[in-house]
Amino acid sequence: MLIFLDETFRELDRGGEKHKFGAMCGVAIPIGDYTKIANAIYKLKLQHLGKDYADNSELKGKDLLSRYSFKQHEMRPEGSTNIKLIESILKFLKKSKITVFGCVCFDQAMQSFSCKDTGVLDATFKSLCERINIYMKREHYGRKAIIIIDNRDDGTNGRNAAAITNFLVKSAPGSQMRSSILEIPMFAISQAKNIGIQIADIVTTIIGLRVAEFSPIMPLYSQLEDCFYSWKDNSGIIHNTLRWIGGPVKKQHSGVRKQTSSGVTRISYPPRKRV
Repeated sequence: MLIFLDETFRELDRGGEKHKFGAMCGVAIPIGDYTKIANAIYKLKLQHLGKDYADNSELKGKDLLSRYSFKQHEMRPEGSTNIKLIESILKFLKKSKITVFGCVCFDQAMQSFSCKDTGVLDATFKSLCERINIYMKREHYGRKAIIIIDNRDDGTNGRNAAAITNFLVKSAPGSQMRSSILEIPMFAISQAKNIGIQIADIVTTIIGLRVAEFSPIMPLYSQLEDCFYSWKDNSGIIHNTLRWIGGPVKKQHSGVRKQTSSGVTRISYPPRKRV
């Protein structure tokens, strides 16, 4: 199983009070299905934006999901090719039963998704590993996930790789995950042919805009929710594959908020049921 992850760094403006956050999100694609999925996404790019775009351009959330794209869509929904392409991709992900993972972090010490100490894995990456581990053991027992992260700078890549490997190899919690997660994460350069990273970029952008409370994104986010994987813990609490760490919570939200012994506030949001 290939787990493609990308990151975004944004800001939530809640009543004039600004809250910075980072999000690392992505998708799980079975190795055997990768070429089929890549070809299908290429055809969607070709259908909506033409051959030159399909051959030479990446799916970029910042462009396809820009404010201008939404303004075009509001004024002329049928002629808004960018949003129509995203809608088609989300329908395809749901139809193909692609699972979405993610971690949203408001904690200033960890929201950059850059491990400073290679001997201690940040809670952000731990939460992703925990969810990948649960998903693999419940749905793909006996198989391993390969984590592939969008390339950053060499220093960040090196520290994150070492921290993830040390966690999986040397820690007691990590050792319980080695049967379902490859100990060595990989890093990939985003380019026109790397469909996995491109899909991760789109997913991450949608989730980032949702967390930033950009209202036009909600119809697309609602579609993406169908790709979250959910389960119940021993206490009967529902969790899913998108984890929030810290951040302001609206009073009317039904999320479960819990502070851990380390002081990190974690929020589990009830998922939409898969159909």
